[in-house]
Amino acid sequence: ETMKGNWRNMPVSDAYEPGSVMKIVTISAALDAGLVSPDTPIDCGHGVYSAPELKGWDLHDCSTRLGVQPVSGVLSHSSNIGTYKIARMLGAEGVRNAMERFGFGRATGIGLTQESAGSLKPVEDWNAVNLSRGCIGYFITATALQQVMAYAAIANRGILLQPRLIDRVVYSDGRVQTFPPQPVGRACCERTAEKVTAMLEGVVKEGSGKRAAIEGVRVAGKTGTRNVYDPHRNAKGEVIGYRRDQQVVSFAGFAPVEAPRVACVVMVNNPKVNSPELQQGGLVAAPIFSELVTAALDYLEVRLDPHASVSTTAFAPSPGGTSP
Repeated sequence: ETMKGNWRNMPVSDAYEPGSVMKIVTISAALDAGLVSPDTPIDCGHGVYSAPELKGWDLHDCSTRLGVQPVSGVLSHSSNIGTYKIARMLGAEGVRNAMERFGFGRATGIGLTQESAGSLKPVEDWNAVNLSRGCIGYFITATALQQVMAYAAIANRGILLQPRLIDRVVYSDGRVQTFPPQPVGRACCERTAEKVTAMLEGVVKEGSGKRAAIEGVRVAGKTGTRNVYDPHRNAKGEVIGYRRDQQVVSFAGFAPVEAPRVACVVMVNNPKVNSPELQQGGLVAAPIFSELVTAALDYLEVRLDPHASVSTTAFAPSPGGTSP
């Protein structure tokens, strides 16, 4: 697509509210701080949560009326309410700092033109209402590249890496110049990354991301579904705001779990489906993720060992670091 007469690379140039794929940041930060474990029970309020600090902006869970869930269940069932209750333990500064550690709010420096840094507002703007939305992927904006780098950080045991376009250069005289992975910082500790990976695998095995599964490959990932914001005004002159009939759906993850080679994010803007309840990341974006990652693993010559269990995979040599 073009911008001012130039080709536009949308995963790099376009920042948008990412939705529930951001929930890994809040949960990772809470695990890092020792505030929760994957088994900590969280009351998800059976789908509706009201509190004075929300000033009438109640939180709702979209598709499931959950009661008490472990933190792993909050993630696998994508509970907005459960995620906010975890975010309250951290506070606005804790959640925002975690987003910075995962690379949000700044350009990745990949070297492509028109790269967007996204939007991560100062902590002074994070009141309770904004915290309740920010922790579930509203109130901030991010590019698809930033999102996939965050998931690659979990795959890389908590280390956020600089994205690369070139792996190596081979000169005519046979010399080889390599560009090894460059760490940017630590998004979370290694143990937290392991716990989040296990929970993300649960999302695919038994949660909202079942359609991202790949036969014979262990997949970890997270669905995202959010309402489209409409800035136009209705007949009364009121800004329409977030529309319940239009969705941005996504899926972000990586594979294979035991030795990650590919991280991928899929975003579909307002998919055309037969009924509104089908506009969900797990139903629209997850199958696309499965097809893309299957093709990528094929290209990388990742081959299953036919004599091994599903959890054991044979891999081609990797130059290091998960490929976004």
